Amino acid sequence: MRKVFVIAILFTWVFLSAQVSLDPRYHTYEEIIEELFAYQDSFPEIVMVQEIGQTTGAPYQNPIPIYAIKLSNNAAIDEDEPALMFAGQCHAEEVLGVEITMYMIQQIIQMRFVQPYSIWLQSLEMWFVPTYNPEGLQVVMDDWDVTYRKNKRDNDENGFFNYAPGGGGDVDGVDPNRNYGFNWIHGEVLYGGSGEEWNDYYRGPYPFSEGGTQAIRALADQQHFIYSINWHSSRTGNFSEKVYYPFNWEEEK
Repeated sequence: MRKVFVIAILFTWVFLSAQVSLDPRYHTYEEIIEELFAYQDSFPEIVMVQEIGQTTGAPYQNPIPIYAIKLSNNAAIDEDEPALMFAGQCHAEEVLGVEITMYMIQQIIQMRFVQPYSIWLQSLEMWFVPTYNPEGLQVVMDDWDVTYRKNKRDNDENGFFNYAPGGGGDVDGVDPNRNYGFNWIHGEVLYGGSGEEWNDYYRGPYPFSEGGTQAIRALADQQHFIYSINWHSSRTGNFSEKVYYPFNWEEEK
């Protein structure tokens, strides 16, 4: 009985959380793009903005451009320097990734004459992708559902965006984080996931089916990053403050 009560409380919390509006200080997609191009206009010697792809789109959703911003001395030139990628928001509700990357961009530009920022700009090519799921970001920022996780792929091809406020049960959408080619076949096993489209962890119809993951792949193939950092945030707090390293990582490194 106690277990049933706890589960009921959790479902109630998730549903009510979906109805909450985010603080207006969080960036919308339009605000992200406006700031990126403003940086490029003001600091063209160290800033370059590049469209790296578009979302897949749907009958109810036009494809949305996905942008990356490069910070480096001689930003418009592809120099023989180590390249790093910082990817912000992947899952729709994980808006902290947007804020972290936008803050890093701002700090590096503002502190460009101060070490270590000046050294980074001289010796590295730093690429930032504040969001590669702008469809999901719109769902969250427009207050449809602040717990939404996926993008807006029209899985059932009915021409309507079918979603259910709260965690899970969304007929449409793909989890971008499980749409990559590596181990795609196992992408929905975690947490008892299935191949059903309503699952929060639905991996998509095939690897790299989504415009967001295609954009990240294209940028990675072009730049050959030596490291990348991807930010996630837990809507429940159960998986917060964890760092996952590559499989060959060793403690002494």
